[in-house]
This record gives sequence, C-alpha cells and structure tokens, in this order.
Amino acid sequence: RLLRGVGGVEAMTITCDCSTDDFEPASVYVESWRRARKEHKCCECHAPIRVGERHQFASGLWDGAWGSFRTCKACADIIADRCPSGYQFGGLRETLWECLGLDYVSGEVAGWATKEDAMTAAPT
Repeated sequence: RLLRGVGGVEAMTITCDCSTDDFEPASVYVESWRRARKEHKCCECHAPIRVGERHQFASGLWDGAWGSFRTCKACADIIADRCPSGYQFGGLRETLWECLGLDYVSGEVAGWATKEDAMTAAPT
C-alpha cells in the first residue's frame, strides 16, 4: 500500500490515532484540492466523487512507481484529523475498524468495541 502524510476534521472526534510511523515516504509527492470535471471514486470509502465536487488529489513516486489517489472531502477530513503523521492510501476504513471497531462507511460496530466509543467516532 502507498502512504501519505497530511495535516482538521469538522465534526469527528476519536480517541485513536491511525497514523503509520513505520513507512517510507514518497520520494516525490504533490497534494492539492481539485474540482472534479468527471466522476471519480474515493480511494478510501469508494463513494463517487461527482462532477463539480471538491476533492483531494495526491500523486507521488513510491519505490520507483508513480501513483495517484482521489479522496472525497469527508474522508480527507477524517484523515486530516486522525492521521497527523501519515497513513496508507486505501487503508482508512480498515485502520479505523482495527483501532475503534467502527466501519465508518456502513456504521457497523465490532462486537469487541463499546457502542459508546464507536459512536463518538462516527462522523456527524
């Protein structure tokens, strides 16, 4: 998986940091906010990014291979809030599940997680 580092979420507070400290950063990395000219898919939640919606676009060179990723605003806000030291592209859903027991896309709560903790993590 590819990784990125980013820098506030508006309506989400969680007590778990999904940062990945043991990754090799991209040797070249560019990140910007764009307005979609055609429909794309978020690399995290797989929801459509519709024409005209602002989204985060990132591209870089990892281990000699170029990659690019588009992230919807909701997922980008979660990442900015919860992953200050970086994270793996495409790994947000799995990381939050393992850390909090919450699938932020479906709303499912793991049997081992307390409902209260998972609900405080849910986007509002």
